[in-house]
Order: sequence, then C-alpha cells, then structure tokens
Amino acid sequence: MSIPFALDVRALLQVQAALSFATAAFHNPSYNLALFLFGVYAVDQTTLNEPLRLFAGMLAVSLVWDLIWMIRNSQAILVRLISILILILKVPTLSTTVASLRQRGDYLASRLGTGDLGGSTIWTMPGGFTRQAGYDSLDSGEAAGPYADTSAGPADVSRIPQVVNAPRPPPPQSRPQPPSGAAPGAYESV
Repeated sequence: MSIPFALDVRALLQVQAALSFATAAFHNPSYNLALFLFGVYAVDQTTLNEPLRLFAGMLAVSLVWDLIWMIRNSQAILVRLISILILILKVPTLSTTVASLRQRGDYLASRLGTGDLGGSTIWTMPGGFTRQAGYDSLDSGEAAGPYADTSAGPADVSRIPQVVNAPRPPPPQSRPQPPSGAAPGAYESV
C-alpha cells in the first residue's frame, strides 16, 4: 500500500488528535484521542523504532475496532461524520507510519509487503537435496530422480555418476631443528 505523494505523519496525527478532541464531549470512541497523542510521541522518538512499531500495530487494530464500535453504537450525525473522517484518515496514517519505519531501517516493516516475515533461510538441506517446487509424491516418476529407471524394478545403479576421490595432498614438511647450541627462536645463518 503506497501513497503516490508524500504525507507528513505528524500533521496527519495532529489533525486526527484535534478531531478526536473535538468529539470528546460526545459519544465517540474514547481510545482515539489517546492513540493519536501516543502517535505524536512515537513519531518524535527518532532513536527507537519500538514506539512507532507499537503505534502502527495499535492503529491497524483500531481500524477494525472503530468499525465494530460504529456498528454497535449510535451517534449524532455530525459526530458520526467526524468519526468516519477519522476512520478514513487512519488508512493513510498507517501507510505513512509503515513507510517511516521502513525509512528508519526497521526489519519487520521492510519485510511487511514482501510476505517474507521470517527473514532469510538459515539452514538448507546439505548435498543439494532441496527442491524449489515443493515435495514430490513417491508414486510419480519425477520423485525417483533423473537416474532412476521407473519402468520396472529397482533403479539402475550403473547410470549413477561415480564420485572420484581426489588424491590427498602430501603432509607438510617439518622444519629441521636448530643446532643444539643455538637458543630457541634465534636467527640462524645459512
């Protein structure tokens, strides 16, 4: 979810905090004012990503919570319109908050759109036994491999390439011992 133009997270949060404060005297979701005030604090914390990541998570949850709250509660028309405006403004606020986290180099936010939340693979099967397409059924001919004869009987072992062992390098030569009169570590003349 990328916004084609640059939005200021702090300005969006200040507008939403002002709208939430304007509806505070009426029947409205009371958690929005506290959420947006925390968002202003989290955006100002440039040394840590944790407050902004926490705010982004709470903002995403509050999108769903606002819908549930509006379905279950009735409001005056003007207050309902302001609440809907706040709900609509939460979408670009969430988008710019995640973009801000990516710009700060946050690991989780950089993986969010890719579907790779686990990160890079740490361990793979040794010997090249990994398959990119997934698991194969043992009943299919593909599972037996390129060197197997699937027509009848066990695989033809003669078609499997043999691994040739390379000769081992000779052991390192030991240095001759210095004459018995020389001190250990002293220079020798040749």
